[in-house]
Amino acid sequence: MGVLTVRQGDAYLGVRRLIHTVVDSNGDPYDLTGMEAMRFEVFRRSTATAPLVAKDLDDGMELAVQSGATLGVVYVELQPDDTEDLDPDDFMTFEVEGTDTIGPVTLESGRFVLLAEQIVEGS
Repeated sequence: MGVLTVRQGDAYLGVRRLIHTVVDSNGDPYDLTGMEAMRFEVFRRSTATAPLVAKDLDDGMELAVQSGATLGVVYVELQPDDTEDLDPDDFMTFEVEGTDTIGPVTLESGRFVLLAEQIVEGS
């Protein structure tokens, strides 16, 4: 279980591309080339029903090209509005799920920390 920290909204930086490496229980990269589907989701822990943020291979998520997928590398794009309306005080979790020929499997999960949006006023 890891911790993923993202700044709320992040409009100043625009699109945030998260690079995530999935590893097995020994800490070795997990080969993702056999995945038929992948999904990244963020949940509010107290009401883990519908995800607050959801990305899949058709919308904002991709496996690394060339040898990256064999090394467990997956990219997730977060737009500023994906996190803009979330509450940094909520306890949130994330999950990376993949589906191969056997079925769905949770590849990674952990704490999703949202840093409050900072507004800097000019002098």
